[in-house]
Amino acid sequence: MKKYNLDKENIKHLGIAIWKWLNDNEMDRDASVYFNHKRIRKVWDELVVDKDVHPMDYCEYTGPNNIVTIISEGPLYDWADMFSALPNGLIKLAERYGCYWEHCTGWCWTLCLNYEEDKYEAYEPDMHEVPAKPVTIYMSMLDEINEKWPKLCEVMQYWWYLSEKTGDIGSCVIGAYMEFNYKDITFHLLPCSPYQGECSWTPYIGVIKQKLRDIGASDISYHCGIMD
Repeated sequence: MKKYNLDKENIKHLGIAIWKWLNDNEMDRDASVYFNHKRIRKVWDELVVDKDVHPMDYCEYTGPNNIVTIISEGPLYDWADMFSALPNGLIKLAERYGCYWEHCTGWCWTLCLNYEEDKYEAYEPDMHEVPAKPVTIYMSMLDEINEKWPKLCEVMQYWWYLSEKTGDIGSCVIGAYMEFNYKDITFHLLPCSPYQGECSWTPYIGVIKQKLRDIGASDISYHCGIMD
């Protein structure tokens, strides 16, 4: 079987060929092509090449390993919306390099490998570091938290004790949380209260922040949520 080559140089040729196809077929308006940490686009009919960009900064569904990505809200978007597919010319360009187009959204398409990596002489996509998602914790997880982070569990239980003692006071609030870093992990701690009335837990935010500092937490902030 033929081995495909997706080293940086070939990805560059592919990215330029895709942009040229868009330009030749009058589909370059409101379109951007991303490859090799660059973005090709037009601004007021002037060709612009931006550096140090990755499509995942604009569409999280592209994934961290970018070969070539197209983002368009112009004629290409209209075509794809009408025919539920990209034009055949773009599909053939992808196939020439052993790739296919994955529809990330209605306005974003990214190239993916058609075969296992051992079918490629080289594979050098743009790498994008994906930050770890915060760990959301709440009272029903106490047993698990106590096993992993017992001191954190004690802080949560203290906040619950204070809130329960205060009672269900204030407006009903959802989406509130305390954000902090503890043991190199970013946590989102939901208010520890048996009530939805925010005044059952908000009077103790300062106290809980200090308790978190005492066990070694840092970068502590409170997000107030919204009224339900």
